[in-house]
Amino acid sequence: MMHKLKLSLFVVLLLLFSVSASFAAAVSYVEISQGSYDHDSTSGTMPFSYTGTDSSLTYSDSGKIVLGSDAYYWMEREYQSSTGSVSYNSYPSGLVPSAVVVTPGHSATFASGYSDAATRTLRGNAAIISNGATNAPYISESISKSDLSNSFTVGAGSSNLANGDTARIRLSFRLDGFLSATGRSWPETGHAYPEMMAGLTIRDTSTRERVVMFDANAKIDAGPVNINYWPYSYSSDLDWAWGVSTNTGVYQVQRDSNNVTSIFLDATVDHNFGFDTGVLDLVFDVIVGNTYSLFEYLSVYNSAYGIASSLSDFSSTFGPVIVNDNGTGVLLAWELGDLMNAPVNNSAVPEPSTFILFGAGLVGAALIRRRITK
Repeated sequence: MMHKLKLSLFVVLLLLFSVSASFAAAVSYVEISQGSYDHDSTSGTMPFSYTGTDSSLTYSDSGKIVLGSDAYYWMEREYQSSTGSVSYNSYPSGLVPSAVVVTPGHSATFASGYSDAATRTLRGNAAIISNGATNAPYISESISKSDLSNSFTVGAGSSNLANGDTARIRLSFRLDGFLSATGRSWPETGHAYPEMMAGLTIRDTSTRERVVMFDANAKIDAGPVNINYWPYSYSSDLDWAWGVSTNTGVYQVQRDSNNVTSIFLDATVDHNFGFDTGVLDLVFDVIVGNTYSLFEYLSVYNSAYGIASSLSDFSSTFGPVIVNDNGTGVLLAWELGDLMNAPVNNSAVPEPSTFILFGAGLVGAALIRRRITK
């Protein structure tokens, strides 16, 4: 079932505000969900079976649902660690998705996710190739969700400040990635829906004051629609937004949307979008001696049916660096990770990753997750 998430920036900000306080302990978390459609319930194989031992794997399940002569395969996995990073990758070893041959009536899904609370790094991507696969409500889905929490205590270091004094520190990060949706108009209908949601909150654990908050989301809804008197048209809607605020008065919001429409029969329509906040360099105030919690999440959702492909790739640059500012000399002691007291090196922020297009459309990667306290 395609669950299209509302892209309200302020609703997500409110949701992030209400949940972030629950994450004081350090933890890395990844959740993966995949479902693929097969137009033959007898010849298909279980593509999501799990073997081996992984101490960070906390839950794994998979199955096959027979739909008459067809089948739907599904898989769910969860990884969690309070001492290290966790990851998952379903991409075939040495094989890019564009090399996968999907026969008519079938679909293929891919996903990967990575979370490391010690380095405050999240990565992930997901993709779907659908070659005419459809049997509602079991459409093909690929989901990657990850989050992390960590905390740091502000020490005086060489600043000559005392506990209770105010120090100014700096947060530097970038979020960039790629969304792509490809479908076809009648008679070979195809519908694709890629989406991304991400956020970051830093909060004083003693006062519960939120000192930094960042939120971002983007989605493409591409599929056949009825326009005027032409019943076989194709429309692709893009919506994206991101915003940030700090306790030093920084407030910034950016958003946009556009639409691509085709009224041609048997036409392929592509909608590709590169999302990029650029390097965000934000200063905020902290109290020496206080402890601050960091909660960060990144989630990508993809669905597709018919002749379509869907991609969300955010696997390169979501990892904040937090350092002292203005030469104060304070030290940040993280619950997980080393002391960080070095200048921000923006040149070390990686460039957007390369994305692979499949046929007339796409195929690639993505990431999605927003963990609620269990």
